[in-house]
Amino acid sequence: MDTNDQPSGGRELISKNIDHTVLVPLQISGPSAQRVVIEWRGLMLASPLTLEPVAPSARILISRRWTERGVPFLKLIHPARGTLVDYCVRWVMRSSVGCFALIEMAPGWSDKEPHQTIVGVLDRDTLWTFLPEEFSQILPELRADINRRGECSLAEVEAVFGKMPDHLSPEFRAEDARAFEEREKTIEIFCFSCEKPLKESYAFCPHCGVSRVAPPCPGCSRPVTDARDRRVYYRDENGFYPWHYSWDGRCVNCGFEFAANLQISTGHKLFFEALGGGFQQELDELKRQGRDDLIKERVQNLYSGDSRIEIRGGESVYMAFDDWDYQPIIEVRVKRGVASNMNAPGSGLTKESGIVMTLQEWQAVIDQLQGPLRVLMERKNWSRDTT
Repeated sequence: MDTNDQPSGGRELISKNIDHTVLVPLQISGPSAQRVVIEWRGLMLASPLTLEPVAPSARILISRRWTERGVPFLKLIHPARGTLVDYCVRWVMRSSVGCFALIEMAPGWSDKEPHQTIVGVLDRDTLWTFLPEEFSQILPELRADINRRGECSLAEVEAVFGKMPDHLSPEFRAEDARAFEEREKTIEIFCFSCEKPLKESYAFCPHCGVSRVAPPCPGCSRPVTDARDRRVYYRDENGFYPWHYSWDGRCVNCGFEFAANLQISTGHKLFFEALGGGFQQELDELKRQGRDDLIKERVQNLYSGDSRIEIRGGESVYMAFDDWDYQPIIEVRVKRGVASNMNAPGSGLTKESGIVMTLQEWQAVIDQLQGPLRVLMERKNWSRDTT
């Protein structure tokens, strides 16, 4: 486990805020249940914020297990209400009378010391809550075990609860996708813009008129994907899911890929590089292959330079506690035949460079170069000979 998230000493590892109860936030059934929706780790919480304890001697089912930055987490189901809560596993201990786990409410609930409790482990999918007197008997034993062993590894936790994939791994994402497909069958859809309910078949919101469909493909004129914008409240998460939520960058109808690989004549000329390299051998090989078109292009590039440009779309993801922020990005990479040798380091043309920016950042650059900075695009290549 991440040592930054798990102190090594017994006194430090066990919070002052520890007792025999498993606490679960009181939750609402949907966004219309109250005027303001309070969200924590994808859960819609009742207002005012309330924690309700699970009864002693109760079985708690585990619906999911995973890791975040090396810290193991369990998603627990309230045995009476069916509501959910995330707990991280701080310690596991086996003894002659059974297996026990020290668990802690996931980060972000409050700025106070996190609530902790000790639970019995009946099997990898089931926990057991204790009576106060049972808890008081186990706590000293747990403290002694922590002081004796010093640390509890992720492998030890997985030996008790089973494999716990990283939340960013393909395995975890595939499980998310399967769960998403199941939830889609019965989930209620809301408008991305006005958040009023609508039907999945609607291309436009009947309330505010905003389009929900993907833009048309330049190759076939049909939408690039069948997915549509939607605001969705799931049982264990909610969010704004745009048409490109799981898009792979290709048109679903004709297969057109929204990426570019360009080769243009620009940059420092290759003439002097060619004199010292294997340029003639390259031309001989192209001639042997009958590629006269490429020979002409390569000779022209001697005096005009050569640049290869790759343009790709993607997403940048930032996660803090339960909040996931997705920013569409465009990445441009340029490979050149010759780099500057007279500029200060980093200020001239390099053999390879790249930049990643958001759509708004790219648009701001375009607006400037097409507007007040247009004169920068009017400049010409020039040269001088000092021999």
